[in-house]
Amino acid sequence: MSTQRNYRSLLLGASLAIMTLACSSIQIVLYDTPAPPATPTLAVVPTLALPTLPAPTLEPTATLLPTVPAQPLPGLEGYWQDGLKVFTIAWQNDQYVVTAINVVKGVDPQILNQSWDGTALTWTYRSTSSTSPSTFTTQSINGDRLTVLWSSDEGITGPATLRRVPSPIPAHESLPFYDDFSDPGSGWDILENEYGILGYENGYYSARSILKEEPLSSYAYRFFVDPVITVDAISVSGPLSNDYGFFIGCNTQVNDDGYWFEVGLSGYYYAGIVTDGGENYSSLFSGDDWRASNAIHTGKSTNHVVLTCARGQLKLEVNGKVLFEGSDYTFSEGDISLGAISYEDVPAEIHFDNLSVTSP
Repeated sequence: MSTQRNYRSLLLGASLAIMTLACSSIQIVLYDTPAPPATPTLAVVPTLALPTLPAPTLEPTATLLPTVPAQPLPGLEGYWQDGLKVFTIAWQNDQYVVTAINVVKGVDPQILNQSWDGTALTWTYRSTSSTSPSTFTTQSINGDRLTVLWSSDEGITGPATLRRVPSPIPAHESLPFYDDFSDPGSGWDILENEYGILGYENGYYSARSILKEEPLSSYAYRFFVDPVITVDAISVSGPLSNDYGFFIGCNTQVNDDGYWFEVGLSGYYYAGIVTDGGENYSSLFSGDDWRASNAIHTGKSTNHVVLTCARGQLKLEVNGKVLFEGSDYTFSEGDISLGAISYEDVPAEIHFDNLSVTSP
């Protein structure tokens, strides 16, 4: 009994040993699993240098839009004032044209003809109250100034200066206004003809009247309202009898109507009103046309004049003394003028200086 038990025990032990050995082998196999293969390293392919190709040459293309010609005198287009008139100049159909003329009062002047030659604009116009047409030809532009050559059908010529303004409506001059005549482009006439010579000279404005009893005058070509005019009038030469003088005009209209004050170097003065397009002169005195005053410096001398033409009140002062004072409401605004006159066959020359125009 004990021998069998020992045999069975031996067999059982042997079986357990075999099983243990088998299990041990299985565990070895499981833990001896090979590692996953490593990620393969990619071989670096060398970069090939490609040759640089030249940029393709493009053939020039034809211009599809028409070439627009350059506009000459680009500053000419706009509104240009000449005294009580404003010319409207426009660029139309590859040329400059005057499209309108506006004046302060009355019917606008009529344009008779005009032309553009590629470098200058020329136009001829006539005021409704005047039978004599005027012609302007553009010369140059300097800022807000347009220089033109003015001529009449009587053969009188000379430069004139127009001022640029913001609208076609004539604009009043800003006051106070001063002119010492040191600038020959300030706007007064520069001309020489059978009637005399007008122009700038050594810092003053000169009027030399040649023909007997033919006044020679120049406008400021500006538009004043209610002006008080102050100026020095210097007598340079004239007849030995002193039968000559100077005059100042105020509130002058586009047809030459206005007020006229004359001072004779013989000691007389005159105050009058001009009407009917400059054809009629009427005295503002109740009596004689001329009156005498010892306040006037006679002969070759200087007279300081203050002329008021404001709010219907008219007053002439010479060398501090009131020579005339009255009222008239016909004209309240307009241009001013300066000039000389001789009453003999001897020229008279007057120089003007230190002009100012102020409000009353």
